[in-house]
Amino acid sequence: MDRTYLQAAVIDACVQDIRAFKPGNVSIGFPMHDMDAEDFIRSAQAIALPMTETGYSVGQRIEFSIKATRSAVSCNTNLGIVLLFAPILSALERIADALSLDNLQEALCMELAELSLEDARACYRAIRLAAPGGLGESTHQDVHAEPSHTLLEVMQLAASWDQISQEYAQNFAGVIGKGVETLMQSRERGEAELWAITRCYLNFVANQPDTHISRKHGLDIAQTIQQEARLLLEQWESCCNAAEFWPYLLEIHQKWRQNKINPGTSADLVVASILMMRLVDANSYNGARH
Repeated sequence: MDRTYLQAAVIDACVQDIRAFKPGNVSIGFPMHDMDAEDFIRSAQAIALPMTETGYSVGQRIEFSIKATRSAVSCNTNLGIVLLFAPILSALERIADALSLDNLQEALCMELAELSLEDARACYRAIRLAAPGGLGESTHQDVHAEPSHTLLEVMQLAASWDQISQEYAQNFAGVIGKGVETLMQSRERGEAELWAITRCYLNFVANQPDTHISRKHGLDIAQTIQQEARLLLEQWESCCNAAEFWPYLLEIHQKWRQNKINPGTSADLVVASILMMRLVDANSYNGARH
């Protein structure tokens, strides 16, 4: 696939996500936690080159993308996105035939299975550089030390408490089965893409406790937010149009923002879902926007 298109897809996935309104998360006109939309847009532009560099390993894509991000902004805007993007874009180099969701998933499985110790070392360096909030310490394969396992093995160890790691351990089953599937269904209904992204985000929040929330606020709070997202989706189904649903979205956003609740991992999963859609179907939604 043409590298220029890949760079555009990387940037577009991030920008479309930030254009869509996501309760508790940053979007255009709705800054959060000392970060605004421009920080995320600059970050997207920064990672486009290292993320699509031909021949880079997964670890190199992660490390060099985080270095580029830190040169562009002064905060952690995209660690989860970078961790999810890297194996997807690396897997593309395995595909010689016309790209489809099936062969991308197959290539991704192979890519994940071959992750190395050096990939883990590069990833650890990137995580330390990004310095995400609420990281804490682990008794085994702690990120503040040097890893002794491959990147896949490290992710498997963390899969029970981190959704990004869970995607690695489960061959991106959530991104493909929940995210891409939701976006496809929305397209079939003729839903505008930005509303489809909002729906995708809420589906992720409602599907399981967001691990960014659980790390910062505890599992009980994360489960409460999960239930609130489920109720919000039910309200969406009972509304006749987007304008009718908007007040519910805004109300829950204000509530979560006041309580410093950010389903950040769910947002990262959405961005990866958008990227996969862009890669397998350049004409997704036929350009429909709102």
